[in-house]
Amino acid sequence: MTEKVKVITKKLIKGDLEFDGKIVFERELGLVEVKGNIKAGGDIEVRYGTELHCSGGIVSGGRIWSDENIRAGGYISSGRYIWSGGDIISGRFVDSNGNIWSGGSIKVNENIISAGSIRSNGDINSGAYIYFSFFLKFRDCITCKLLRISPKTVFERDYWIERLNLFGFEDIAEIIKEGCTSKIRTKLSKIKGIEKRLLECPHWTQTERLVILSWLKGGLENYSLEERKK
Repeated sequence: MTEKVKVITKKLIKGDLEFDGKIVFERELGLVEVKGNIKAGGDIEVRYGTELHCSGGIVSGGRIWSDENIRAGGYISSGRYIWSGGDIISGRFVDSNGNIWSGGSIKVNENIISAGSIRSNGDINSGAYIYFSFFLKFRDCITCKLLRISPKTVFERDYWIERLNLFGFEDIAEIIKEGCTSKIRTKLSKIKGIEKRLLECPHWTQTERLVILSWLKGGLENYSLEERKK
């Protein structure tokens, strides 16, 4: 069955852009503005030389692919993965059922949620939580209220209980068995010397160490690679 494709050649679209197949923004258009939402049943592809600015949300049943920047005043949601050769910027949240990869920075006012990995060639900046499932990679700095290793709470809790028990932190593993994020953080904050005790453990990966720091400090603010190596 041939895929339905809608090719966009206009530089300004007033109102919502909706199509039940694939939406392609033609190459070399420069800045393309959509004064509404974009919704595609299939992929959204932004070709070389075209930069997409959307005042509303961007929703794709497939992948979202761009050689340039992707900017949305609302949320960006993909049924597969999100790939941008430039920045990924959202006034709300970014939610991907696969990887989120950016050749520039990722800047989001709310949560960044990935069922796969998150990779940025610049900063990663979230006004709320960052959820990822495989690995997290950034070149410069990261900002968020909390790093979460999975969008699935049960998996995340079981993962940390297993790791903490493995490395000899049975008392901390017991604390995180129950309760929401705020209650767990309150209990952890009452343990004297917990940051030094946890971070002196040599067995954590760099990413795990970063997640632990975000939980103990209540977030990360412009946290750089140099600080991560200390």
